[in-house]
Amino acid sequence: MSIKFITPNARVEITNKLDNATHISTVKDVLERGRILLDVMRVGGKEVRLPTRDDYALRIICEAGIYKFPAELKGYVRKGHFEYLMFQVTGEGEKIQRRQQYRLSCAYDVEYGLSDGVEPAAAFETGMIRDISSGGVKLVTKQELDGGQLIQLKLPMVLANFWVYGVVLTKNEIPEAKYKFQYGIELIGVTEAGTDKIAAFVHAEQFKARARK
Repeated sequence: MSIKFITPNARVEITNKLDNATHISTVKDVLERGRILLDVMRVGGKEVRLPTRDDYALRIICEAGIYKFPAELKGYVRKGHFEYLMFQVTGEGEKIQRRQQYRLSCAYDVEYGLSDGVEPAAAFETGMIRDISSGGVKLVTKQELDGGQLIQLKLPMVLANFWVYGVVLTKNEIPEAKYKFQYGIELIGVTEAGTDKIAAFVHAEQFKARARK
């Protein structure tokens, strides 16, 4: 499968197959022969260095959909004043079909902030979650967001101080509403334990709703 359909600024989950450690980055450029440049990650202002020559899985969220590729980290390369991760795609990719997940209709106030995938969000706004599943949420806001925008999102209804990343996949506008912008958000970089916590919350709330009927 060619990777030429992948465009700069697409969001990427990088998972090391040895220890399942996952990081979030952004596509800088797509090169010839299955090579791809990604931004170097930073946490708390410090650069995160990944082991070279290890095998990785790249989950790429772009306009064409969500794709997963096996890849090897060849090393770090410089372009101008900046350093980037160079990955070599090592096999055929697969388009990921979004699984049907248990989804809870709800109305919870939440905090969210814009992120670049390198540094945590610097400022936060208030929005509302209108539904939630272990794979994504419906977020309504007063602020207009761009497609593909990465956000940091706090989900206190799941667990106190529970933060996740998400990327904007869909957008609808409701002109007369207080929160006029409605977004479909794909959650990314969530650990298996985090996914289980969201699923457990959804199931528990659905059980309570059935018990009230």
